[in-house]
Amino acid sequence: MPTRTWVCMVTLMLGACASAQETVHVTGRARVVNGVSEVPAGLFGVHATRLTPELVKQWGVESLRVIHHGPTGKPMVAGEGNAPAGIGMIVECFWDRYQPALVLTDRNWKQRLETLAKTYAQNARATGKTHHVEFWNEPFLNWAVRPGVNYDPVYYEAKDQEIGKPMTIRGWDKPLDYLVWSRELRLVEPASGKVPYLPNGDPPLPPKIRSGELKVGGMYNFRGKEYRLDEVWWGKDPSQPSWYSGKQNSLFYRWMLVPFARALKEANPDVQLVAGWGFGIHTDGWKAWEVLFKPTIDDSAVEIGGRKQLLLDGIGEHHYGGDTRGVAGSYEVAYAYALGAYGKKLKFYNTEAGGMLDPQRPDTGKSVFSGGGPEEWRGMFSYFVRDLTHMIDVCPDKAIARAAHSVDGNQGDQAGFIFLRDLRGRLMQTKYTAGSVWSVASLNGRSLVVVVFNDGLAAAKVDVKVDAPAGTKFTGAARHTVRIEDGKLKQVEEPVVVSGGQWAGQQTIDAKMPVKLVFALDKAPAQMQEVRENQYVAGEVLQSLSPGQVVNFRISVPEDALARCKGARLRIVHEGWDNDAMQVTLNERPLEVKVNGTWIHEQPIDPTTLRVVNRLVIHRRTGLETGKDCRVDAASIYTVETDKP
Repeated sequence: MPTRTWVCMVTLMLGACASAQETVHVTGRARVVNGVSEVPAGLFGVHATRLTPELVKQWGVESLRVIHHGPTGKPMVAGEGNAPAGIGMIVECFWDRYQPALVLTDRNWKQRLETLAKTYAQNARATGKTHHVEFWNEPFLNWAVRPGVNYDPVYYEAKDQEIGKPMTIRGWDKPLDYLVWSRELRLVEPASGKVPYLPNGDPPLPPKIRSGELKVGGMYNFRGKEYRLDEVWWGKDPSQPSWYSGKQNSLFYRWMLVPFARALKEANPDVQLVAGWGFGIHTDGWKAWEVLFKPTIDDSAVEIGGRKQLLLDGIGEHHYGGDTRGVAGSYEVAYAYALGAYGKKLKFYNTEAGGMLDPQRPDTGKSVFSGGGPEEWRGMFSYFVRDLTHMIDVCPDKAIARAAHSVDGNQGDQAGFIFLRDLRGRLMQTKYTAGSVWSVASLNGRSLVVVVFNDGLAAAKVDVKVDAPAGTKFTGAARHTVRIEDGKLKQVEEPVVVSGGQWAGQQTIDAKMPVKLVFALDKAPAQMQEVRENQYVAGEVLQSLSPGQVVNFRISVPEDALARCKGARLRIVHEGWDNDAMQVTLNERPLEVKVNGTWIHEQPIDPTTLRVVNRLVIHRRTGLETGKDCRVDAASIYTVETDKP
């Protein structure tokens, strides 16, 4: 496999320009990554979308994410309630972001959680389905800001009200570790003085307060009702980094998650449990990882049968318009940490996604899309396809679910679903140059589906070569694109002339846009050559590198895997890598590593140099550095095995 380098892109509209010539080769061989042999169908999912069986079929929807504000012990199944027939995966989220932690609202919170988990798990056994439970929606956000529902004084002992004094939950004897009393500006109901949660979460509100447009005593209209801005008693967590939850909310979450998780897994270990904070794992220079995600993983590892076992199956996150490549890098870090520390291969669930910056996050400026109408839809289509194809290419073994938000009102995502509707079935191997173009392919019945995405800022000329699976021939082919016509996004299909078992041609692909090639086969392959890629990770993650510093990574590869492998590659997740200053050795052998941006870099390595225990050493030399901060986030080795039919 050739070198692949993933380049950082801050937003959808930023990135390296496409090179003048790129190449893609679909080899006709099946691809298996860490045991995963098919395109993860759960990535083609929706959230907060009105679905019908007709739309499920038209868009190719495979999964559904639903939020339960009052969860019960009855699992959802396709064909019942709001889950149309034909849905293969349902992710049920228990509780929402404006709902305070149960430790504040219910004195019997632990028993309530354990009973719910046990009842749900037992009922799930009877359905014959795999069920997925997500524990809370976006506790990073409204638990902490706008208005910070977990800091509402109604849940705390009023006798303690004094600025800076620790807060105590009503009925508790001991004050909390991180929460103190404060005076804050909040909208209140004029008659009662109560703080309503939803009006205080309105995105335009904070800028109006900061600018002075809205002052204390002023009125604010939210959905036709007037509220007054007052200074009120409120909680404050001094450990809170900024607009997302700090250490106290982290504790609240883990106090609830662990008994719920233990009861769920004891009753039915097959229920897949997803925990997380509903935003980027690597947010704020990995502070979100340190304060929220990593402690959640650690506390979910409990003693069972004399050894520590991780109760979690997956991590949930949301990336609205975020850097897809950075998200994939964050998956690598959390995966490596959990596998190294607890022997668990985590999956990752993006349970809300959209082709725009998240308008609910306080650090968001404005959407990267402009112009409205068809141009905005085109941008959303671009982000949809970019996000999905990159995840399928880089981590089909880790990215298991993605839920596009409000697709019924988003023509861009609708076009993306239809465009990728046939990208299902067996993963197929693709090779491409390390530029701004990547590709994915699948064998869906008797169709070989190839998607090539140009991530550059300029149109790219791409030489594409496609081999049919062994023993088959092409009987027809078509080229698919999406473009704006008559003020709408239009799916365009053009015939491609093919013959025999191989096709080659040059494709000109617009900036930030894909091309899909679909080849009809004369028959389904009886047997295919299979390329198996197995990843072995270093447990060390997030290693900072100052000038003169050395970091070490230990990567173990089983002896039988070494005996079978025909090839190997090194994967490094990094930020701020300095090509001139870095000196790398693998098993005491010098290794030249030249990256082309940030996040995930891969390059071939000689499999004969590998050992059962491999030592990767990275030294940042002095005197050559560029002054950039540098961090090696994760490191791993892939062995590549090939079987002949």
